Amino acid sequence: MGQRPYKLAPGTTYSAGTKSDELLVLWNQVADCIKTNSWKAIYASTDEEFDKIVDEMISKANEYGYDECIAFQENEVKLRAAAEDAVK
Repeated sequence: MGQRPYKLAPGTTYSAGTKSDELLVLWNQVADCIKTNSWKAIYASTDEEFDKIVDEMISKANEYGYDECIAFQENEVKLRAAAEDAVK
């Protein structure tokens, strides 16, 4: 068995952005909603219960600001990619 080859990220000036206080609240609500309801769904006793839990989780996460969290993270990906491209 050989060692698994790992890719290293090139050294860049990228550092993660800071979430605003408002985004941090949304982020924590979304994360808690997904964590809690994912576990509930895992232990659902029927397919119908599972589907109901997942549907409610999606609805609540969207209400809490899931799209704003995704937009923030997508921007971080673009910034990091640009920083890595600049040193290649």
